[in-house]
Amino acid sequence: MLSTFRFVRHFICIILVLLFAEFGVALVPCPVVAHTDVSFGDHARQSMDIYFPRNPRRMNEPVGAFLFIHGGSWVAGRKEDYRVFAVPMAREGYVTATTNYRLRPDATVAEMLEDIGLAIAALRETAEYHGIEISSVALHGDSAGGHLALLYAYLQADDPDYEPALPISFVVARVAPTDVQFEGDDSVDSSVLNAVSANAPPTILAFATHDELIDMDRHAYPLRELLEYYDVTFEWFIFDHAGHDLLHLRDLPNHKVTYDAIFAFACRYF
Repeated sequence: MLSTFRFVRHFICIILVLLFAEFGVALVPCPVVAHTDVSFGDHARQSMDIYFPRNPRRMNEPVGAFLFIHGGSWVAGRKEDYRVFAVPMAREGYVTATTNYRLRPDATVAEMLEDIGLAIAALRETAEYHGIEISSVALHGDSAGGHLALLYAYLQADDPDYEPALPISFVVARVAPTDVQFEGDDSVDSSVLNAVSANAPPTILAFATHDELIDMDRHAYPLRELLEYYDVTFEWFIFDHAGHDLLHLRDLPNHKVTYDAIFAFACRYF
């Protein structure tokens, strides 16, 4: 479990990263090594930032990795926005990365999912080049990024022909829309609800009662029911005061238990 001291340190790091980002400064603490704008394709959006712990706790054996997938309604967003999550997690001894991906309306959902797979492969290859072996990867996304994280993880888990660059150990999705279909895009069934099966990886979900964009009855509760039906391991968190941004200070205890779950999953599944 995440100690109170560790949680406070974790959030101080997040606040510092946010403050420096406000002034256009990329804060990367000394215990973290950054490799920015790592390309995994020819498109300008096919790039990622990777963060290594300078002294990994288990350097002589494989380490776990987190891939953070930004939100932005599938039409906006950038990898730099998720430095706030990636840097503190790298300080904890994990390899972390934030990725861009091609966006609608120019890209299909299938192409966005393809970019996640390419990013995972680039993450493994870059880590190996620097002498770090990754055991498996956890996908972490908010909003549209949460939708893509869930959809990718669930679809690949049920695809017998899928040969992952890295196994997906678990997935974390916050305020994620799940009942999604895009008009004119039949490249893939984009509903997370239709992708759930008994093979789905362990999942951590967080939703907010005052979310102005996500209808809990449409997106949250049906997913929970399906995970229960298929006996998928999952943790479920409700932020009682927050909206889509999950930033209400009264929900700090919920943030702590959510991070407790993430670290517990990392210990169990990496």
